[in-house]
Amino acid sequence: MLVACGQPAAAELLRRYRLGPDVSGRASQRLSQAADSRRTKISRSTERFFDRRMRYRKLRTRLKGSISSYLHAVESKYGYFLPYRISESRNDEFFRLVRDLTSDERVRSAVVIGAAADQYSTQAFLAGILENPTRPAAHCIEFLGHSASVPTRRASDTGVDWHQLSPCSTELKKVIEKIRREGNIHSFDLLLIDGSELDKLAPDILPREELDGAKSVILDDTDRLSVHKRYDRLSRDSRYFQAAYNPTLRNGYAIFKRFDVRVSSSSDADIDGLGLDPT
Repeated sequence: MLVACGQPAAAELLRRYRLGPDVSGRASQRLSQAADSRRTKISRSTERFFDRRMRYRKLRTRLKGSISSYLHAVESKYGYFLPYRISESRNDEFFRLVRDLTSDERVRSAVVIGAAADQYSTQAFLAGILENPTRPAAHCIEFLGHSASVPTRRASDTGVDWHQLSPCSTELKKVIEKIRREGNIHSFDLLLIDGSELDKLAPDILPREELDGAKSVILDDTDRLSVHKRYDRLSRDSRYFQAAYNPTLRNGYAIFKRFDVRVSSSSDADIDGLGLDPT
């Protein structure tokens, strides 16, 4: 009658009451067992899912490591070719020093003359600038018509000013004067000169007075005429000491520091490891 009146739930309760508590209890037990079984199946399925994901990640990590090791071995044999962020060049003697020096928190102003987006020295310079907690004023001066590539303006280059010039020493002098004037810079904290971009330019492309007094000077490709002239001049300058020099690494490099710049950072410690601390 309850079912006919549209009360199936009430009819089921009455039926269970008439059958007694044992039947009702057995029904509840069966329902509980079914729920436990479903939970166990879901738990096992979840466990298998995460187990597969873990095995996949381990396999991917091993494959990535193997491929990376192979590519780095190829770079060691034939030269660097991978993007800087994944290249073995990050551990290169010279490029590591460039990055360490530019990331020094005492560096507040830095400039690259002969910058090029595809040059590892420029990329190491930019990486160090981005790691520098003081976010120094950084400038990359590139000579158009000489480099095969035009720098890509990336979000990671935020805070770095690019200056594209024709290969004219007069124009370079004006740009450096402008940078110093607008930034109220008496002398640059760090100066990087990349000779690979200056080799075919006039030997006197580098203005003397405008670059004079930089606290740290990094010379890349010291066997090239324009850079070697700067190397000779710094070697004779009593204000500087030669912090690092390796003429046999590619086209040679040298790092000069002013005597009045105190040695205290990790980058200086790396250089001191070469046994060239003047003190």
